[in-house]
Amino acid sequence: MSEYDGTEDDDGVQAFRDMTAAMGQLGVVLEAVDRRQQLRLTGEAVEASEARTAAIEADMAARKALEAAETALQAAESQVRTSVTWAGLSGLLVALLAICGGYWLGRASGWELGQATGYAEARSEIAAAAWANTPSGRRALFLDQKGSLAIVATCSGPNWHVETQKEGRACFPESTGTAKQTGWFIP
Repeated sequence: MSEYDGTEDDDGVQAFRDMTAAMGQLGVVLEAVDRRQQLRLTGEAVEASEARTAAIEADMAARKALEAAETALQAAESQVRTSVTWAGLSGLLVALLAICGGYWLGRASGWELGQATGYAEARSEIAAAAWANTPSGRRALFLDQKGSLAIVATCSGPNWHVETQKEGRACFPESTGTAKQTGWFIP
């Protein structure tokens, strides 16, 4: 049996080669035994001696074949362990890449949505701030600070009533009967 100095793959290949050689030796021994039996030498002692020698040679060849098979099995088991380890690590890497990719895509789309919403709210507040600086906005602020804006918006002043018109609901104060009545639309 030879010594193995290479990688695990080389060890496995060499083990199979050794097993093949041992099986070849076993075949040669078995052929010799068969030839001897065919010649049928006359002396019982010679036959017994040759049979013992053949049995010993067959036993040695079988042991070499068994050793080669065990070495090949060990090399194959080692290769399987290595393959399973790499497969597990590869699976873990794929899972990590999928998680990172999902996080990145989700974060990017959430960021864009947040930016769009923020800009829309800012535009709305800029417009409100611009209106608040107009004369109408200042009057509305004054009415709100004095507590009158709620009364005007809900048409809840004394003797005021709501009428439904084509354009919407309107609030009218009590009519004096002398002039044309004027009102305002309410929300």
